[in-house]
Amino acid sequence: MQHELDGYITQRNAHHIRHQSDKIMPSGGRPDDFYRRPEEHGGQPCLIRVDLEEVDRLLEASEEGLYLMRYVDEEFDVVARRLYHRIGEPHITLETAWIVFKQMVVASLDED
Repeated sequence: MQHELDGYITQRNAHHIRHQSDKIMPSGGRPDDFYRRPEEHGGQPCLIRVDLEEVDRLLEASEEGLYLMRYVDEEFDVVARRLYHRIGEPHITLETAWIVFKQMVVASLDED
C-alpha cells in the first residue's frame, strides 16, 4: 500500500499548476518546484533537514516510539500477516486492495 501512496504523491507533486495571479499560493509550476526552490516562486526555504536514519534509530531505541508508529495492535498484525500469506501474498495496489481484503476475510472464515 505504501508503494501505491508513494506513487500517487509523486504523480501529484509533478503535475503543473496553471498560473493564477489572483491566488495567494504559488502557481505556474509544479508542487515539487515550489518545495525545492521556494525562492523562485515568492517563498522562503524553511525546511529543516532531518537524517531519516537517525529518526529510525531513535524509534527503535524507544519502545514507546515503535508502539506509536504501529497502525494496528500486535495480535491483529499477526492474524493479518497469516491470512495474507495464506491467500498467496498477492500484489496490492489501490485498485486491488479491497479485493485482497475480501479474500483475507474469506480465508479467515475458512479457518473456523
